Amino acid sequence: KSTQARNKIKQYFKKEKRSENIENGKEILDRELKRQGMIPKKVLVPDMIDALLKRLSCKTLDDLYSAVGYGGIGTNQVIPKIKERHLELHKKNTEEIKEIVMEPRVEKRTKKQGVRIKGIDDILVRFARCCTPVPGDEIIGFITRGRGVTVHRSDCTNFENSQESKDRFIEVEWIKDEESKYASEVLIVSSDRKGLLSEITGIISENGLLVKGLSARVSDDGVATINVTVEITDVKQLNKLINRFKNLPKIIEVRRVKS
Repeated sequence: KSTQARNKIKQYFKKEKRSENIENGKEILDRELKRQGMIPKKVLVPDMIDALLKRLSCKTLDDLYSAVGYGGIGTNQVIPKIKERHLELHKKNTEEIKEIVMEPRVEKRTKKQGVRIKGIDDILVRFARCCTPVPGDEIIGFITRGRGVTVHRSDCTNFENSQESKDRFIEVEWIKDEESKYASEVLIVSSDRKGLLSEITGIISENGLLVKGLSARVSDDGVATINVTVEITDVKQLNKLINRFKNLPKIIEVRRVKS
């Protein structure tokens, strides 16, 4: 199953414009090199490139970038070979290696993406903004032009209704990660009354959650509509919050915002 999934991605992205794959691949590789504390321009010297292309069976550097861009080669295949070759090229002076390769940087915690394509690691994955999936939701992957795989809720309606679109669906799964946070929007409709907004933000605070966005408006007939975006860990936490909102006085409707 994992081989079929990977081949499906490769076949699609190979059809895309080569220049887009090259640009995307260079961006991915440069970003990972910097994350590892390396300076791309100082690491990817001619001797390094020649050795790298030979070991990864690529004819040119653009071929390598293109393969990384459409997911044919992962950074987990490239980075170890770069480190190994760099040590070979500078094995006489390890202090020189640190001086040339490492740049001062502040250590910062990187956020796990929380999802993977079933049976595959190191493929670029993004979360769709239209339906904002969170752990516990049924999800599906959608191969996106030049941007890897975008994860949507299975009930998201933001897809083209065509055979081409169906061919771009791929199975994905959540990775258990209690530390990651996800933004989710809730719509609250209520009869307007004094203290409504403070009660809503109070419930969010009591649950130890963070407000990422909030907007409110009141119609001429005294109906308040509030959209609040909160950071949560999973759908259970979201449903618990929604139930708390529903128990407030004079509530008309509370629901999660869908696409």
